[in-house]
Amino acid sequence: MPPNFVDVSYPEPVTVEDGPKENGGPPSPGISTHAGLKAVRSLTTLLTHLFIGIVVGVSLFWSFRNGVPIGPTPQHVVLCVIGFQFLMAEAILSLAPDSWCSTLNLKHKRWVHTGLQLVGSILALVGCFIKIVDKNVNFNTLHGQYALVSMVFTSVSLVNGLTSLYAYELRKFIPGILSKLTHICFGAVALVTASVSLCYGFDKNSFRNAVTSPFTDTLIVMTGALTTIIIINPLLTMYAKFLGVIKKYAKMPPNFIDVSSPEHVTTVDGPKENEATSPTISTHAGLRAVRSLTTLLTHLLIGIVVGVLLFWAVNNGIPMGATAQHVVLCVIGYQFLMAEAILSLAPDSWCSTLSLKHRRWVHTGLQLVGSILALVGSFIKIADKTTHFNTLHGQFALVAMVFTSVSLVNGLASLYAYELRKIIPGILSKLTHICFGTVALVTASVSLCYGIDKGFFRNAISTSFADALIVMTGTLTTIVIINPLLTMYVKVNGIISN
Repeated sequence: MPPNFVDVSYPEPVTVEDGPKENGGPPSPGISTHAGLKAVRSLTTLLTHLFIGIVVGVSLFWSFRNGVPIGPTPQHVVLCVIGFQFLMAEAILSLAPDSWCSTLNLKHKRWVHTGLQLVGSILALVGCFIKIVDKNVNFNTLHGQYALVSMVFTSVSLVNGLTSLYAYELRKFIPGILSKLTHICFGAVALVTASVSLCYGFDKNSFRNAVTSPFTDTLIVMTGALTTIIIINPLLTMYAKFLGVIKKYAKMPPNFIDVSSPEHVTTVDGPKENEATSPTISTHAGLRAVRSLTTLLTHLLIGIVVGVLLFWAVNNGIPMGATAQHVVLCVIGYQFLMAEAILSLAPDSWCSTLSLKHRRWVHTGLQLVGSILALVGSFIKIADKTTHFNTLHGQFALVAMVFTSVSLVNGLASLYAYELRKIIPGILSKLTHICFGTVALVTASVSLCYGIDKGFFRNAISTSFADALIVMTGTLTTIVIINPLLTMYVKVNGIISN
């Protein structure tokens, strides 16, 4: 290989900015001026994706709990939740700084936003009309009244979005700033009122009786939290636009830049207000966009799987029994913390704004807490049973426990590979750590799938939804381990080539 070959020390190539090459100097502790703020912003966006997954997942569970086909009310819930809390929420997030499609230029981000908003709005409106037709008396509850307001603003925002999308072409008929401001305002009101309506829906006795009051209250808090985080950026954009208009009328300097979308537009992102958008996109932006999209879907799937299993665990009330504690600790440990720990080192991850050193510490912290929770959850179930590892669920769990323990210890050698390079080759400690961690997550997910397949679990959440959870678990695990496997391939290929 060429002498400037850079080894991959984590699931992405290490550059001078990220840290040293394998067995080189110590990683740079430097972090950009705004990286801390960007990291916090990325973390809140990650939590929002997870909350969306949990809220959508539990709502879908409630809708399909009695099997398929579903009646008008479950159809209403499914379409509205997917339309409002998933697609329309993600549409707004797609325009936020450091969003899951930040690799695209402004023109392409707007098209992604438009597509998600269009599909989400149609699904939500169809879901509302299904319930309207099914009822004799409509809008006689706060749930229905807020839904009506949301329907109106969604419809107006959908039409108004066209003038915002083609603001440059329509600039002679309507000021671009006006169409964009009204679109942001209508869209924010539509999402907020839809979320308030959903919270009143969660508060209904039919839902509380099926999901238990404590977990229902948690869902309401999550819905409020994700909605608040989502609308922060549009509100900041409206403030910046109003400020821009005021400064223009006050004859500000000619180099003042207006804000034309939910992010400050620079020459990198696209044109200033009322300029034609550039069709260009960086060479690898398409691949990065696909990678970011799959990571986004993974976060949502993690939220759905974890949310539904947590619901099942607490559905019989608190305090929980040994089996419920086992499920809660293991799922949070493996499918949430350990999965996110692996994703934290992936390219364009939710903490990619940090330097390699800081990302490694985030990875280490998540892995440490996740491993401890998972092992404690496993031992709780072992202590509760008299016969152990006599099922495939238990046997794969045993393998996951062993590899989790080894990976936890081996991770220290990988973390301090530079300091220990005279005792053990850094490439060896990193390769074994990646291998052990991957096997631990895969076997834990297989064990979870066999757990979901148990009769008592299928009876509680319905067979069709259990099958969907198994598919989701397999999908998210596959996406999570792709990057470590690619890293192993590059490392091994580097060894062979050298």
